[in-house]
Amino acid sequence: MLSAELEQKGKTALRRIFWRMIYHEKKKRKRECPLLDRMRDPFPYSYETESRIHLSDLIDSLPSPEAKYIIQKTVFDGFKEWEVACELKISQQAVNKSKRKHLALLAKKLYP
Repeated sequence: MLSAELEQKGKTALRRIFWRMIYHEKKKRKRECPLLDRMRDPFPYSYETESRIHLSDLIDSLPSPEAKYIIQKTVFDGFKEWEVACELKISQQAVNKSKRKHLALLAKKLYP
């Protein structure tokens, strides 16, 4: 009886931990990548090549090479902000600010 209760409590605790991890990851993604969430195609069989060309055109429309690099590395290549900051020799906060600013700019171009 006691081991069954402990097992049940353990399972409940693990469920809560996993739920919190998933919740925080979704919240982080929603905050950091609103452009990618909006770009989801309602039709699952879209042309991937056309999407990539459109994305590369959007990235090329950014005002500075640094902004292009930050968006490419953090959003599309999956690098952490601090890794990009080390490469560019700027602070992680500067990378975050630039990323958010330019993602908002891209969202305005994509959805006027």
